[in-house]
Amino acid sequence: MAHSRDRSPGTSVPVDARGRILLPADVRKDLNLSKGDRLIVQRPAPGVVQLLSAREAASRLRGALTSRSEGRSLVEELLEERRREAAE
Repeated sequence: MAHSRDRSPGTSVPVDARGRILLPADVRKDLNLSKGDRLIVQRPAPGVVQLLSAREAASRLRGALTSRSEGRSLVEELLEERRREAAE
């Protein structure tokens, strides 16, 4: 199966009468998917669909939030804000 990093044409999969597709086993393995796992469907451009595992999306979000708070204690900032409000 084609990875987003390469430019190969990928794998053709049929859509059934109910609109479902079956992801090839190698794709499920690459995404570490199991029965019941969730996927995020993204449409970055007309006619283009990308699938992202919900686990990967959560991991990316955690990383984005961590980088924004480096060197800061968000808990301490919140407590300080509450103390200022209480003193007013």
